[in-house]
Amino acid sequence: IKALEEVFGNDLITKLSSNRYYCISNPIEIPGIRRLNISDSGKGIYYITLEIEPEVLLRGMLTVALFDCSQHNVRKLTDALNETILSIHEALPELSCGWNLSRVDYAMQIHSTYTDVYVSLANKAKIPHHYEDKINKSGSMYRQSKSVRFNFYDKYDYMKKQNVSDTLIESSRGIYRIEVQYRTTRALRHIRKKYEASAMFDLFDPDPDIAFDIIRNAYNKNIGMENYYKFCLAENIIFSSNLTNSMKSKIISLLKLIECAGT
Repeated sequence: IKALEEVFGNDLITKLSSNRYYCISNPIEIPGIRRLNISDSGKGIYYITLEIEPEVLLRGMLTVALFDCSQHNVRKLTDALNETILSIHEALPELSCGWNLSRVDYAMQIHSTYTDVYVSLANKAKIPHHYEDKINKSGSMYRQSKSVRFNFYDKYDYMKKQNVSDTLIESSRGIYRIEVQYRTTRALRHIRKKYEASAMFDLFDPDPDIAFDIIRNAYNKNIGMENYYKFCLAENIIFSSNLTNSMKSKIISLLKLIECAGT
C-alpha cells in the first residue's frame, strides 16, 4: 500500500469500511482495469484484486464488444495483463506468480429491435430456487444467489445511464445482453470441477465452449428455450394446425386470457 501511495498519491486510494480495505478506481486511467482492491487479512497477509474488462484492455478503449474466448485471445490477454500489472507497479508479480481467478462474468449479446420485449419476457420468467432480484431496475432483470447472478438487460438502456460518450451509447442500441456472473471462488471451484478446468484461464476454453454452455444452461434455467410469437402469428399457427376447431378455439381463448393477465 505504501508503494502504491507513492505512485498514485493518498487521494486516489480510498479506504473502505475500515483500514483493512482499500480501493483504487481505474488505476492511472488504464482502460480495462476497472478497480484495484487491497484487503488485509489481519495476519500480516495482504490480497490485491484487479477487476478486469478483457476486451477493453486489449483494445485500449471503452467498447460494448465482448471478449471472444479463443486461445489466441487468451494469450493476448495474458501478455496484456502482465504488461499492465508491471506498469501499475514493478513490485507486483506476474500472473504466473501467485495470482488466482476469483470471478468470471460470461456474456452474450443478441442484436434485435425488440430488446424491450426480451427484457419484459425475462422479468416474467420463473425464478430459480435460492435466487432473488436484489436490484429491481427497469429495463433489466437481475437475479442472484449468494455466489451467482443472472443479468438479462437492454444494453442501450443501461449505457444511457452511464457517464460515457454519445458514440459509445449509440453503439449499444439494439443489444440485449445476457450475463452469468460467478462472483466467488467457491462458485468457480464448482465449475472448474465440472469442466475439468484447473489452470487460471481454462474456464475460457472454446473446445468445448464452456462459456456458451454456461450461458445456455442459465437461460434455460430462467426462461426456457421455446419460441416466442406475437399474438397474431401464434393465432395463425393455431388456425393452420391439424387440431379440431373446438381445440383451436380453446387455445385461442387461453392465449387471450394470458394476454389480458399480462403474464
